[in-house]
Amino acid sequence: MDKNIKNIFVERFHKAVDNYLSDVKYTGKSVSTVGNYKRRLKYFEDFWAQGCPQGPPVRADVRAWRDSMLDKGTSAKTVRQYLIELGAFFNFCVDEGIYEENPINSKLYPSVRAENQRPYEHVLESTDIAKLFANEPQGIRYWPRNYAIITLLLDGKIRNGELLDLRLSDIDFDYGEVVIRRGKGGKYRVVSLHDISLTAILLYLHSGIRPSGLTPDDFLFGTTSAHALGTNDRKCDWHKGSSVWLSELVERHVAKITGKSGFRTHSLRHNGTMLELNNGTSLERLQSELGHSSVTTTEIYAGKLGSKRHQENFKVAIAAREYWAEQNKEMLRRKKVMMG
Repeated sequence: MDKNIKNIFVERFHKAVDNYLSDVKYTGKSVSTVGNYKRRLKYFEDFWAQGCPQGPPVRADVRAWRDSMLDKGTSAKTVRQYLIELGAFFNFCVDEGIYEENPINSKLYPSVRAENQRPYEHVLESTDIAKLFANEPQGIRYWPRNYAIITLLLDGKIRNGELLDLRLSDIDFDYGEVVIRRGKGGKYRVVSLHDISLTAILLYLHSGIRPSGLTPDDFLFGTTSAHALGTNDRKCDWHKGSSVWLSELVERHVAKITGKSGFRTHSLRHNGTMLELNNGTSLERLQSELGHSSVTTTEIYAGKLGSKRHQENFKVAIAAREYWAEQNKEMLRRKKVMMG
């Protein structure tokens, strides 16, 4: 989307925030309280606006914002407070006729138990990971794209935003690496990939889902879906999807293949890390590939999943990763697509 073109839905939200804060100010709230409300509403606005919204905020947007905060380590208590404040804002908007409904209800509030239910607790069984590595379309629309995304999240252990920012030129097929140029905190790092990811990406590129006229510097994964820009509806050029788009794509795909719900992009990052830990990869190597500033953070992953029992169980997933990489290579050979 052209940054010079204002999105009418974001503009409407922004004006509603100004009106709300003005109203709050005259109810006797302190300057610091009003400032806190403004800052937290801006957190949501920035998150929501990045997806070039096609309408007012909906529950899926709020849920994705909630999940992104929890994934980053924000406490459940803090996230709950942010949602309560956002809900109060939407109640004001409904009363003022700005929006028809409040997308937030108490079911979205994380409980205190969520403090002990970080994404690394959302564990897939080894057989589930094996199913995700299997290149069996099962009638899923855009399978090559979804399959490449899932394998890259599991194998590359990268974050939601990092995957969305990837360009084709960031993938080195000769050396089996992906370059993360804009990681968390703006950090640069290089992550090794197994053949399962490389072959999945090549099959996706050969599928035609990514327009053939794009350059290596264009986004690897994206969309051309229509967005409301100003007062005109038009089909956008290829652009990266939003974090909401990616999270919901992953959740649908994992649920379809494994029958497990609630798995988002960060859950796959953690499960991919578990796989490597139980396959003998050192904590120091994983710290570098995950982009952690401290090995202590990486050790959190190892605390529950380094037992011999888990190492044995994960052999099923590792065997599936190797088997389907070979199957994918055979598919590429039939299509006369070279890996290097």
